[in-house]
Amino acid sequence: MTFTKKDFKAMQTPGLEERMAVIQTQIQPKFREIGESLATYLSAKTGTDMFLHIARHARRSVNPPDSTWLAVANSKRGYKKTPAFPSWDLG
Repeated sequence: MTFTKKDFKAMQTPGLEERMAVIQTQIQPKFREIGESLATYLSAKTGTDMFLHIARHARRSVNPPDSTWLAVANSKRGYKKTPAFPSWDLG
């Protein structure tokens, strides 16, 4: 799974709803595939369950996000309380 110029160009899509649609259909499936593989690998290496977190941009109501991300952490509830690694920002 690789990112293409089209994926990066998606972050220039005008409008909140339009950009979110592109993020959800084009970028997040790649994040999910990469992140699930990474979480499985890190779980095996660390001996701790690791969980994938993908940006939802849920609180946005006007401005489209400039970037989007994924993180892997040992908490199912979130990634901010503990160190999360690695984190990719596509924007």
